[in-house]
Amino acid sequence: MQSYFAAELAMLSSQLNDLENYNLDNLQFSEQALQLLNKLDLKFKAQLRSTPFASEQEEINYFKFERPVLSSQIIYYNRVYKIELSCPRGSAKRIKKYHKQELKKTEAFLMSRTELISYMRSGSTLMDEIYFVRRNLNYFPASDENYLAFDPEQSTSYDLKVAEILANERLEEYLNLKIEGKKHQDENTQVVPKLGLVWTDNKIALVELIYALHSAGSINHGNKDIKELARCFQEIFNIDLGDYYRAYLDIKMRKTGHAKYIENLSEHLQRRIENQDEV
Repeated sequence: MQSYFAAELAMLSSQLNDLENYNLDNLQFSEQALQLLNKLDLKFKAQLRSTPFASEQEEINYFKFERPVLSSQIIYYNRVYKIELSCPRGSAKRIKKYHKQELKKTEAFLMSRTELISYMRSGSTLMDEIYFVRRNLNYFPASDENYLAFDPEQSTSYDLKVAEILANERLEEYLNLKIEGKKHQDENTQVVPKLGLVWTDNKIALVELIYALHSAGSINHGNKDIKELARCFQEIFNIDLGDYYRAYLDIKMRKTGHAKYIENLSEHLQRRIENQDEV
C-alpha cells in the first residue's frame, strides 16, 4: 500500500509544478492547488478504508511521512489563501506590517512545538508506536487547525501535528519573502556578476545541493537563511527554482537515498580520481 501513496504524492508534485506554468498569482494558485489536494485527500481516505496496512511499520510510515506531506499542503495553501484574501490595501508599509504580524503567529506556533520538531529532525523512532499508530489516540489532542476534520480512523492526531509543523515552516519562508519584497535594482547591488553560467541539471538537484550546503554550514558557517542561498544560486545560474521548499519536501519523501544528487556527485568525483590515477 505504501507504493500507492508515494506514487500519488509524486503525481501531485508534478501537477503542482505544472500549475506554475500558468503564471497565477498566489491567491489563484492556492485555489487551484486546493482543488487538487482535496481530491487527493478523498482518494487517500478511500484507500485507507478499503485496504488495511500490511504491518504496523507500514502504518507508522504512512502517518509519520506520507500523510503529513498531503495534510501540510492543505493547511499551507488554506493559510496562504486566507492571508492573501485578508491582506490590506494601501501603502507598502501597511502591507509589510500585516505580513510581519502573520509571521509572528507562525513563529509562535513553531516555538510551541519544539519538542516534536526535535523528535522529527533527529530521526528518532523511540515514540513512533505511540505517535503514529491509531490505537494510541489518547496520547495527544487533535489538531489545532480546522482545515482538516479529525477522524480517528484516518489519523493518529500526531500526523496532523507534524503536518502543522511542515505547513508553518513553509509559511515562515513564504512570509519572510513577502516581507523582504522585491528590491529595486538601483538600491541593491547584484550578489554576483553575470557569468553566463547555466544550471543544466534538474531543479530538485540544485535544491538538494543548497540544503546540503546550508546543513553542513559550508557558507557563512550556516548563518545565512535558505532563502538567501536560494536567491544567490538562482542569480549565479540564471534559474528560477520556484517553490524550493516544496522541492525539499519531495526530497524528504524519498524512501531511500534522500541525497541522491550528492551521492551521484561523490560517485562521479571518485570515478574521475580513479581514472586519473590509472593514467
